[in-house]
Amino acid sequence: MGVRMASQMKACWVMSMFLGSGQDCNQASGSTAWTGYWQGGSATARGWTEDRLRYNLCQFSTEIDTMAKGRVSGEITQKAMREASIRLIARHGYHGVSLRTLADEIGIQAASLYNHIENKQDLLFVLLRGIMEDLVAEVAQKVAQEQGTLSKLCTFVAAHVEFHARRQPEVFIGTMELRSLLPENRTVLVALRDRHEELLQSLVDAGIRERAFAVPSARVATFAILAMLNGVANWYRKNGRHSIPDLQRMYVELTLNLLGTSPAVQELLRSRDFTQPPPEGLKGSRRSPPAPAP
Repeated sequence: MGVRMASQMKACWVMSMFLGSGQDCNQASGSTAWTGYWQGGSATARGWTEDRLRYNLCQFSTEIDTMAKGRVSGEITQKAMREASIRLIARHGYHGVSLRTLADEIGIQAASLYNHIENKQDLLFVLLRGIMEDLVAEVAQKVAQEQGTLSKLCTFVAAHVEFHARRQPEVFIGTMELRSLLPENRTVLVALRDRHEELLQSLVDAGIRERAFAVPSARVATFAILAMLNGVANWYRKNGRHSIPDLQRMYVELTLNLLGTSPAVQELLRSRDFTQPPPEGLKGSRRSPPAPAP
């Protein structure tokens, strides 16, 4: 039950009992609203005494408060557990972190972790799956908002770089600790990764068909681009020399160079703000067709 729903249930119950008197359950027995409810027979029809009715109301109110606070506490613990897991695994590696170490980092008893996870492997799987799901969803959503192959490709590159820089510690452990997953868990992560790769390859394929790109193999080009983009998580630092928008522009230019895109198209991209719609020239840019053989 959500905290807001719990509070609404409590408020509705109290209002129906005391008709908006605004008094708490310790003050209500002498109020006009209480007397009106009591004399109306709603409680006596159940055979309740006034004391029992007051007790039941207070008990129900306390239980609702406890449920609401428990939900908030659980959400806080899960958030703290996730953040601490990222810090510790990034620093010591998956095999260098025990659940007891994680519990100490959060400030709870080790046994309390089992209210949220089954075991250490489950912790890693949930963490890595969440990272990959977020990457796939974020990039796909941004790409879907664009028109034209070149614009979609540039947006894929920019979104991928931004995600890897913004969530650098998570992406780093997602790459390094994939090998630590059990085979059945690794299969789930590889399927998500494949979806991401397929989106990029579909854009490279489309660009080749449209003569916007000049590469011999869309698949090899896809692997080369992803290897370059994924490297951001290995070295990026927030206080480094380049901002994320700077990196987005540079990596888009590197990608277009790798794909053999025409200089005219690259010139359109040099000053692009990737938070804004693409320049008009990107929507239908094509390479010139090859000259006919003599």
